[in-house]
Amino acid sequence: MKFLIIILWLHIVLWGCKIKQGYDKSAIQPLTGHFTGYFEYKDKRLNTTFDFDFQNNKQVAFISVPDNLQLDKPFTQVRYDSPHINLSMRDGEQTLTINAVLYKDKIEGALNNKIPAKIYLSKVDNYKPPVKPYTIEEVVLNNNGIKLNAKLYLPKRVTPSAAIIMVCGTGAHTKEEYNGSADLFASSEIATLIFDKRNVTNFPELNLKRINSDITTMTDLVSDVEAAFNFLKKRKEINPEKIGLIGFSLGAVEVPVVAARHPDIAFLIAVSGNATTDEEFIINQGINLLKDKNYTADIIEKANEIYNELFAYAENKANKKHLQTLLDNAFNDGWGQIIFQPEVPGDNELKYLLTWNNYKFDPAYYWKQINVPCLIIYGAKDNYIPVQKSIEILNKVFSNKKELLSLKVYPNADHTITTVSQPSNFDFPKYADGYISDLINWLSKQIK
Repeated sequence: MKFLIIILWLHIVLWGCKIKQGYDKSAIQPLTGHFTGYFEYKDKRLNTTFDFDFQNNKQVAFISVPDNLQLDKPFTQVRYDSPHINLSMRDGEQTLTINAVLYKDKIEGALNNKIPAKIYLSKVDNYKPPVKPYTIEEVVLNNNGIKLNAKLYLPKRVTPSAAIIMVCGTGAHTKEEYNGSADLFASSEIATLIFDKRNVTNFPELNLKRINSDITTMTDLVSDVEAAFNFLKKRKEINPEKIGLIGFSLGAVEVPVVAARHPDIAFLIAVSGNATTDEEFIINQGINLLKDKNYTADIIEKANEIYNELFAYAENKANKKHLQTLLDNAFNDGWGQIIFQPEVPGDNELKYLLTWNNYKFDPAYYWKQINVPCLIIYGAKDNYIPVQKSIEILNKVFSNKKELLSLKVYPNADHTITTVSQPSNFDFPKYADGYISDLINWLSKQIK
């Protein structure tokens, strides 16, 4: 009896030690392995793979979606409490959440966002990752004390390779978002540099009342791309005469600025970047949001009036009381909150937010200075930027140097160059037909 009591006492003590040390079942039995399968919704499927691992005493997970050039994108939150799996990450302006259950070597669950797709995965036994024709080097870009974590994809070749720098759009972005594009380019023997965007969202010391855009300046963003360009020029693996830029959205507005300041940049790709002034772009974006919600011409006219008053205020700070009254009326009528902030911007907002400190910016001024090959891409159904007006501006700018401009407009694509499905004929968002091959074919001509 005494022996049994001692054993029981030891068991209780050891269990108590585990609790005190933060005992976690998932830490003892982590989820690992390569799973392949698909999302399914309305009889349509989207192929995907998931990789689970246990790194630095932490459960991690990564997703790949080949059709969307998404490769090994990490989930920002991972919880595994066997058999339950909870994963989440930021996906553009929304949070993507997956709740699933592991049963033996199968995972089944559901996507919790505007497309409530089911997910079905199976574990691949003895999985070995494919051998890539490139290496990946973790580096840090230093721009006057601002450090940006980066990855350099280097093709496995003897002679120096052409290179491309990827420049992201508005908001917070990490280099991992572009793993798939980097894989695509590096597999085509184009070295690729991707880097974390500088902090543009978290500055509590500025006491900003309302944040509706990046907290930065165009000068700072451009200087980060310049730091990346100067870094590549010093690398022996890179041909300094064959370094180009590819920018997306806001990044597509930055790249002609960088190239105008650095004529030795070899080529440019601009995807979904406005060629109008930023003021016109911002107004266009807001008006389209109202049109999408079927607001009347009278409301559209009132919105235009408020926009004009806002930018006039940003210029001279006049008529603040009148402007606040217009905003109050728009909010009281139930439509102002769709496109406006409730208060007239304060001094700090005017100084630090890109919406207000950069609204006079005119990309056409920089496109006029470009004398290298340019591929400029739009989706015809882009509701953010004035596509037709931008095309008109670019055709005029390049009228005397037409040989430098390759302009592609994908008829059923949106701002991200993914196809827009109809409610009656759902399909998962995928890149427009021909988009990826067009990129590679055009690039192959520039790097010869």
